[in-house]
Amino acid sequence: MALIRVRCPACRAELEIDDQHTGQEVECGSCLQVFVVERPKEQSSPAETRRPRRDRRDEEEDDFDYDRPSRRRRSSSRSTGGGIGLAVTSLVLGIVGIPLVCCWPFAIPIQLAAAICGAISMGHPEGKGMAIAGLVLSIIGLVLSLGIMVLGIGMNMARFN
Repeated sequence: MALIRVRCPACRAELEIDDQHTGQEVECGSCLQVFVVERPKEQSSPAETRRPRRDRRDEEEDDFDYDRPSRRRRSSSRSTGGGIGLAVTSLVLGIVGIPLVCCWPFAIPIQLAAAICGAISMGHPEGKGMAIAGLVLSIIGLVLSLGIMVLGIGMNMARFN
């Protein structure tokens, strides 16, 4: 059983296939493209089944195929101090502020800080979802805190009348 090397016409991946599959359809393991195996020109007989020598260009091509492109960060998010950090801060403060609604003197500053952080980080696309969630939670917490504060003050005033 001799092996031959062929290249997929779609993705140019190099495949080792049994010599008995010459002239038949095979499926590429990389891109799943179906193609007909033809005997390579440099291997005209089954006796010549040794592996061809790889040169430096083949190795560079292989390395390039598997490298992922590096993601670039926007420099504006670092220079302004915003971005995902403020979005996370807004979300955490918004979540912490909800249970503190019953202690409105503590809750209101926390929820104001969450709203400010959320509003600032809305301009950065990387943390926009967290910023929106933190802003919504802080607004809900502020409404509840202010409602409890007004209710408490109203009950105290009614008690003294």
